[in-house]
Amino acid sequence: MKKEQEIKTEADALEAVRRDAWMLAHVPDELKTETVCLEAVQRDGMVVGYVAEDRLTRKICLAAVKQNGLALKGVPERCRTQAVCEAAVRQNGWAIDAVPRRLQTGKLNALSNRRIQEDAGAADIDTPLGELYGG
Repeated sequence: MKKEQEIKTEADALEAVRRDAWMLAHVPDELKTETVCLEAVQRDGMVVGYVAEDRLTRKICLAAVKQNGLALKGVPERCRTQAVCEAAVRQNGWAIDAVPRRLQTGKLNALSNRRIQEDAGAADIDTPLGELYGG
């Protein structure tokens, strides 16, 4: 893995984030190209917070939330479009918490509930917690 001082070219930056997406935090800003940032967020969406806001594109934000819906929390408000928010919730139902109120539709809330149920393996949302946990 490249150390911070060894990341001198875009090729170095790509190699570093391919080995560990979190190395994006150590890539100099001038080397955080769309290619480097996209590679990093496709490997771990949560590193979206290390992309400079002026370099955040819809493509990078969408890739981040498709990899990890909870990355929506690190996406700036201006990039939280209906498509980005829906992709986040489709990947992780709990991402609904980061969706702006104006974009929370009945359809998106239903998708969130369905994804949460699927992830929990719950057959029925109305099942009392005591039954789920043997109480």
